[in-house]
Amino acid sequence: MLIGVLILISVGLIWTLTGVVMGGAKKHGIDSSLMQLMSSVLTLVVSVLLILLKVFPTLDVGGRTVLYAFIMYFLVGASGYLLNETMARAMERGPNGLVWGILQSGTVIPFIVGVLFHGIPAPLLRICGMAMILVALMLMSSDRQDNAVKTEGKSWLFLSFMAFMICGLQQTINNEPSYSEEIRHGVHAVYRCLYMAIGSLLSAIYGQLHRGGLKTLRENIKRNFRLPWFWLFSFGEKTIGIFGTLYLTFNGMDRMARLGYGAISYPVMVVSCIAGFSLYSMLVLRERCTWKSVTGLLCCIAGIIGLSL
Repeated sequence: MLIGVLILISVGLIWTLTGVVMGGAKKHGIDSSLMQLMSSVLTLVVSVLLILLKVFPTLDVGGRTVLYAFIMYFLVGASGYLLNETMARAMERGPNGLVWGILQSGTVIPFIVGVLFHGIPAPLLRICGMAMILVALMLMSSDRQDNAVKTEGKSWLFLSFMAFMICGLQQTINNEPSYSEEIRHGVHAVYRCLYMAIGSLLSAIYGQLHRGGLKTLRENIKRNFRLPWFWLFSFGEKTIGIFGTLYLTFNGMDRMARLGYGAISYPVMVVSCIAGFSLYSMLVLRERCTWKSVTGLLCCIAGIIGLSL
């Protein structure tokens, strides 16, 4: 089990890199949504090449299992656009830090689903660990400086709740196939990456077209493609991300589900990402260090320990 937890912590730290890149993209005038579109293209191309070159084992399950896996991972990829749009609208109307904390708290949903529907044990120590993670999320989000202006009363609260539900459902859908022995052994991570990339790419294209049509998309592509940082961020971050997904993410979730601890996979990954980004903010960006940020970081660590025991 310890190996599984360490793998998931490594995944969370790789996710931290995504946060670093996304923050840098804005500073260099890069359209982050277009960068996500290019990342989806890269994931799709790499996955197809690896499949054609037979680098990884071929599918070894029936058509029904393949269809189930495709639908689940396609939904995971496609729901990313909906999640980002809902989060953005909530942050336009309300306090960004609190919106972020409510959204990330959605990680409690796959935990509850695992306990209720997959018989994952939930001793008091593990419940306390989950509670510590939620406390950490609230502390860290309330510590963020917030310049958002409330323009529509409490509408941000409803949007935040919707983002919370979408985030939790997305994580649950991604975690669910790992409970299937057929998928764990017969559907390699490269196929799961491919299915997610298809969903992510289609939703990203829809999002770009929805924002301004084909003409705006072409202009956006021309402008961003001239920026060296666009290519560095898109390919540099995604190369590491693809490696992490192929060798770590599904490996960790499958391992934990096989051992009967699948419910804690996402909480461990999410809180590791949050802790990693908090350390980056303190040590590299030299952002202010308050009692809330320190206490939140300690709660993150305590939460991981509690969930792992």
